[in-house]
Amino acid sequence: MARKRAKLDGPGLTMMQERFVEEYLIDLDAKNAAIRAGYSKRSAMQIGHRTLHNPAVQEALTRRRKRLMQRIEVKPERVITELARIAFANITDVVEFSGNTVVIKSSDELTEDQAAALAEVSEFESEKSRNLKVKLHSKLDALDKLARHLGMYVDVQEHHVRHTLVLAPEKIKKPKEAGRGGTDRK
Repeated sequence: MARKRAKLDGPGLTMMQERFVEEYLIDLDAKNAAIRAGYSKRSAMQIGHRTLHNPAVQEALTRRRKRLMQRIEVKPERVITELARIAFANITDVVEFSGNTVVIKSSDELTEDQAAALAEVSEFESEKSRNLKVKLHSKLDALDKLARHLGMYVDVQEHHVRHTLVLAPEKIKKPKEAGRGGTDRK
């Protein structure tokens, strides 16, 4: 039985592969993309891996990602800029400390960089007090991602290999004893 070919992303993809591409771009999870695309749940991990590494699927993913980036105007420079905003933010950019009091700056006072670093601002009251929570995005995560992108880390891979050697005594040849059947070298 001939497989139906998808026409959405060029030649070479079956309709199932095309569906896999669509589903994979949702969460970048090959196993779940395979299941959602209609492949068997039992073999979804293997099929997802194999489909993801198919050259035609890889080409389709690359084309789709480029189109998506163009449509939402995401460029690598913009991603790096956002990471830098988070990586180099300081809590004192958005709050002021004075004695036992912490005051958040008005949103009108914040620069775009400072506002981009904010992950959460919340306020809640209890019977005894009013609490303010100000949380920045993870500075360490942003620094790590930025450093990796800029090639500041040298990847060192360590491989530990453990071998077990089993020898069958009957297969082991004993060295010839000196003077018996062999030549003595002097």
